[in-house]
Amino acid sequence: MEEDKIVIDCYDENGNVYKYKVLDIIKYQEKEYVVALKDEANNTGVEIFETKHSKDKSASLYTPVEDAYIRNQIYMLFKVDYRESDDDSLNFEDDDDSSNLID
Repeated sequence: MEEDKIVIDCYDENGNVYKYKVLDIIKYQEKEYVVALKDEANNTGVEIFETKHSKDKSASLYTPVEDAYIRNQIYMLFKVDYRESDDDSLNFEDDDDSSNLID
């Protein structure tokens, strides 16, 4: 549902802010990852961030996952979770590029 949409703000090294819609939160190898879609028109690729929480969980740091193997594993888990859900608003491209997603 649109009202349940979680949006996170991510900042680059120049202080520019980018908004991402959280699609799923995946736990993998005792770490937490966020699968997110940049909240912009014509965006077709997901981003995967590792989540690190402050000790009191009042703040979170989202770091892009650069390891291709980890990205692929998280993306595959996301696809399984998503296909088992009742949501059908996204379509996946079935090719070798694990970051392609069409909404």
